[in-house]
Amino acid sequence: MTNHFLGRALREQGHDVRLMPAQFVRPFVKSNKNDYRDAEAIAEAVERENMRFVPIKTEDQLDVQARHRVRERWVSRQTAARWVLRSWYTAIPERANDRSSLLRLVFLTMIANFSA
Repeated sequence: MTNHFLGRALREQGHDVRLMPAQFVRPFVKSNKNDYRDAEAIAEAVERENMRFVPIKTEDQLDVQARHRVRERWVSRQTAARWVLRSWYTAIPERANDRSSLLRLVFLTMIANFSA
């Protein structure tokens, strides 16, 4: 479960829900990390006037965010595959024999299809 899901569920029950990014709470932790000290730091951070809170996202917003993450990973893997193909292509000598030329043509075709 995500914080946003729990925030929506608690808000429906009538609670006042405010989400804080961990990076803003971390400076208030006094020493070694444990649950008690984390809770103490959160309680201290909530009382600050200038604390910035994160708005609770809707399910649609979380879906769009997930789609963007999936697409970003797909693009990075596709780019990595292109670079592997290009490195193989450059490893083949220019004028070896007919078999080598055929292999270069196959790699060029694969790179062209990846780029489309």
